[in-house]
Amino acid sequence: MDDKPTGVPSTPKYAWTILAIVFFLSIVLPMQWFSCPPLSANIFETYGLEGAARADFGLLMSYVAITALIAAVVAGPLANRLGHKIVLIVAGICLIAGCAIAALSGANFGILLVSRIITGIGVGLCAVSASSVIAMWFPGKTRATAMAIWSTWVPVGMLIVFNGAPIVVNAFGIHVLWWIICALAIIATLLVAVFFRAPREDEAEISVQTSSLKSALPFLKSRQLIALGIAWLGFNYVNYCFVTFNVDFFQTGMGMNQSIAALIGSICSAAGIIAPLFGAVSDRINKNRKYLMIVFGCVGLLIAAAVGFQNATLSFWLFIIFQILGNSILVATCRPMAPMIVGRGGATAVTYALAAVTILQYIGQMLVFIPGQVIDAFGYTAQTAWMAVAPVAFVALVASFFIKPKKEEE
Repeated sequence: MDDKPTGVPSTPKYAWTILAIVFFLSIVLPMQWFSCPPLSANIFETYGLEGAARADFGLLMSYVAITALIAAVVAGPLANRLGHKIVLIVAGICLIAGCAIAALSGANFGILLVSRIITGIGVGLCAVSASSVIAMWFPGKTRATAMAIWSTWVPVGMLIVFNGAPIVVNAFGIHVLWWIICALAIIATLLVAVFFRAPREDEAEISVQTSSLKSALPFLKSRQLIALGIAWLGFNYVNYCFVTFNVDFFQTGMGMNQSIAALIGSICSAAGIIAPLFGAVSDRINKNRKYLMIVFGCVGLLIAAAVGFQNATLSFWLFIIFQILGNSILVATCRPMAPMIVGRGGATAVTYALAAVTILQYIGQMLVFIPGQVIDAFGYTAQTAWMAVAPVAFVALVASFFIKPKKEEE
């Protein structure tokens, strides 16, 4: 792959329109994806899961991650062949279908699981295509900021659903919530169909010409990219564990009522909303020092994991503070690092690199049943955090040091 000179003087104006369109579709996805954790009590009652193991409830999250993983595997080749617009439209259609099936599920838990599978396909397709599009539309000097803004899609969607879902469900029932999200998904998909386009060659710093996987492979074998993927996998395992079980821990472990537990859970989960601040900082750091922000984020993640799930005031506040810091820093810095590492390989290398990072993300998330089983066995204790969460956070921290460029790359 020939290197393309960085001749784009500024960010194309339409890039911000693309970011807005893709961002809207993206935030609707986690509104459906994360509609279950803040409504754990309602779901247990509606679907007859009273007394069921929390590992079963964890399936509602794991199924999304599993199918998102599968979708992310095929998203790169699909985008390379059909274009990112088609992939994003298909992602929107999957979201619409997933919402509608959930809304029509009645009290059948099996049908609800089917809706989660279909939603997961949309999540995986969108995560790869949306991040690739933004990486190509934005030049290096604004890419981290733009990707950090887009990377808030999950925390923004979670913030909306964690705080809005209990209100809607208490007034109208859980199935009406999913019809509302379905309507938003239809609007978002139509916006993509009408207004989305790929950048022209003269609008992109990274070459938009596609190529074969074989030609991109040398860029994808980078030690930096492998280390980034491991750190990102570890972060998503730990963070997904927190997101899935925070509200339940606050209620059963800390004795909070549902509203307060959901509010604090949403604050923790939506910490990535401040990611653009860290993205702006990253854009101003020398490219050979950007990896240090990932190191700092992993340190915060490890501290949160080490003190997590303990019914003690100091541990609780350390858990909250470092969960928020680790989340926001890593959301802002990990994804933008991938196109920086492989950007010389052009659009195909960037798409496959972000697909690989996304695949590792969902591998981490689909393993959330493991801490669920440990919680069933030991409850919310320090022992649970040290066995099921902290070791993975430590591996992520170690991997983050290997993202540093070699001297010859500096």
